[in-house]
Amino acid sequence: MTQPRKIRRYGWIPDQPDQRDHLYAAPAQFLTALPPRTDLRRRCPAVYNQGALGSCTANAIAGAIEFDQMKQKLAVFVPSRLFIYYNERVIEHTVKSDSGAQIRDGIKTVASVGACPEPEWPYNIAK
Repeated sequence: MTQPRKIRRYGWIPDQPDQRDHLYAAPAQFLTALPPRTDLRRRCPAVYNQGALGSCTANAIAGAIEFDQMKQKLAVFVPSRLFIYYNERVIEHTVKSDSGAQIRDGIKTVASVGACPEPEWPYNIAK
């Protein structure tokens, strides 16, 4: 007997189209044959667990920030995912609900106010 598939809601809301968006097309010199196997885990931050909160965009952005710090060999800190998620919802006027967010709004908030370290605004979804 197979188990019914559990459907999860992660909170991503598709961005509204923006005339400044560009589609990425890789340059031809990068379109060579790929190796049969590549393990990037040592170059990436640990995977976050967002739990039952619709904060996937904030988790993705925090991971991208941490990855960028590692890539540049900077001092790495874990950005506060709840800080990012809260500020995404400020932009979207949905602070009082677990509404999910558009990733574009998360990028905007980090570009304008940054992200504090996780210990300053811990990822405690019970609060």
